[in-house]
Amino acid sequence: MYDVLVEAPKVTNGNVTGYNVIWHPTRKFAVDMAGYAVNLNVILNSTAVFGTSCQRGKGSPETCFLDDLCLEREDIEPFGCEGEVIIT
Repeated sequence: MYDVLVEAPKVTNGNVTGYNVIWHPTRKFAVDMAGYAVNLNVILNSTAVFGTSCQRGKGSPETCFLDDLCLEREDIEPFGCEGEVIIT
C-alpha cells in the first residue's frame, strides 16, 4: 500500500539531505508537526504563524511555519542518530 513504513529525514554526515516521506517529499521541510522542535527564542523573535491558510509548500503548515521563521534545511539539527540514516 505505501512505500514508506517510517517517515524520517535522510541524514548524511549529521546533515539532513532529504526526507523519506510519502506526501510531497520534495517540500522544503517535509516534516510532521510532531517531528520537530524549534527554539522558543526563534519563535518569539519572529512574526511566523502556524496555520492551514498558507499555500506554499504544497499547503503544508509545517513548511510555511518553518519557512516564515527564515530557517533553511542547513539549520536542522538531527538528533538520535549517528552517521548516516537512510530508510528505504
